[in-house]
Amino acid sequence: MQRCTVAAALRNLPTARESIAAVMRHQVMAYTDPGKPRGCMIVLAVTTSTDRNHTVHEHLAEWRLATEDDFRFARELGLPISVHVGMAGFPGSVDTLDKLGLLGPDVNFAHAARLTEREFELIAASGGTIALCPSIDMGMAMASYPATGRALALGIPTGLAVDTTTAAGTDLFSEMRIALAAERSRANAEAVSRDEAVETVELDQRDMLRLATMDAARTWHLQDEVGSLTPGKRADVTIVDLRTPHLDGFADPVTTMVLGAGPSDVETVIAGGEVVKADGALVGAHIGRARELMHESRARLRRTWAV
Repeated sequence: MQRCTVAAALRNLPTARESIAAVMRHQVMAYTDPGKPRGCMIVLAVTTSTDRNHTVHEHLAEWRLATEDDFRFARELGLPISVHVGMAGFPGSVDTLDKLGLLGPDVNFAHAARLTEREFELIAASGGTIALCPSIDMGMAMASYPATGRALALGIPTGLAVDTTTAAGTDLFSEMRIALAAERSRANAEAVSRDEAVETVELDQRDMLRLATMDAARTWHLQDEVGSLTPGKRADVTIVDLRTPHLDGFADPVTTMVLGAGPSDVETVIAGGEVVKADGALVGAHIGRARELMHESRARLRRTWAV
């Protein structure tokens, strides 16, 4: 699936920004069906001017114009929009977008861990979606419970994500486990504070698997293409080997996989009908080249910054 990315953070460099916009329009037309840009994502990043002579009001006015321009650009191309909200120190993001008239079903909200009830309701009413990032939500400075239970309670399409891969793992096995543990801790906190045993839980292992597959596809409106093994959908298949000693012998394969499996247990991966992992190893000559490029980049950074 083609992934198109643009950082629309060049408001002070209009010529460069328009160049990026031209490239984006070309990519969308080249890699998608005419009139229906399927499977192509745009990632927006918004910054304000760094001119210290600007007043706070000038910064806010510029931010508003940049945000409106970014959303208009994405919608011109018919692409989904991803914004990070609900992080400590950045309150009221969803309320602000609502006042700007920018909310809609094409907006995906990453994190959403510290939103108010009104902001969750605004997302639900607008048809927006949420990308949960449990490792980052719990482990970085945000230190907040993921929005799992609160989002699902309002019927908001919600899926799992990994966010910052340099600060957390890159696999959804870990995210499923962290999401499950965090939500049970959040939901049961009041009863536990009274030293009461909790006999029932709202979400279980199957809910986590759904968040990593079918629901994750729904958050990007790709449920008709990926997310489940269904005739007519793309041939995206992951085969997990449950015959290893730490997974074999348990009765429920879903529980076994969600609570015990990891990337090393993935035997085969097929993406769009193409085998990209077989017998537990990545396939293709590009794998070695990618590793070489990564090592070259690391060496260059170490030379530059004397790390």
